[in-house]
Amino acid sequence: MKKVLSIGAIVLMALLAFQALPVTIGSNELLVEIDIDPDVLNLNSKAKWITCHIELGDNVSDVWVSSIMLNNTIPVDLTAPVEVGDYDGDTVLDLTVGFNRTQVEEYILAYLDLKSIANGTVTLTLTGEFHPPQSFNGSDIVTVSKLLGDANCDGKINLYDAVTMLIIYGCREGQPRWDANVDMAPEYGVIDIYDFVAWLYCCYLP
Repeated sequence: MKKVLSIGAIVLMALLAFQALPVTIGSNELLVEIDIDPDVLNLNSKAKWITCHIELGDNVSDVWVSSIMLNNTIPVDLTAPVEVGDYDGDTVLDLTVGFNRTQVEEYILAYLDLKSIANGTVTLTLTGEFHPPQSFNGSDIVTVSKLLGDANCDGKINLYDAVTMLIIYGCREGQPRWDANVDMAPEYGVIDIYDFVAWLYCCYLP
């Protein structure tokens, strides 16, 4: 009888010790699908945020939003809207967050090799954590240009950029068709005649 009681006590102590340990699901990061918007980014553009949609499904409500970062450098902008939805209509829940656009553009210019070229592609990697403690990450490729007036970020200033501007002429920031890549002149936040004049000027820059 004494032997049985001692074994039971050992088992009970082991269970209590196990419950006191932090729980981690898996040893690897959860790979998630992300979509960065815009996927073409003029590094001279004026706008508040770059948006990121993170496909997390049932884990979406457990995310620690403040833990989310881009390239382990740029923190999520907690003043940007945070939304839960299904933006791509695939029945999997997404978390939408924002990053300060100026910080992202400055990071790309400072740390990525765009000194000798006008445009190129960059990979931005998002990381974060959710409860119970587990990390996740995902990457997306963004096309960038440092040429003012290059709306489609193909490294050229031509009529394709003018067409982009004319299609959304009169559009204001926040509206569905908005494209900050052609918002080149004050008043910022609206596409007007001043942006078109600025684009014409860019056409004649050396």
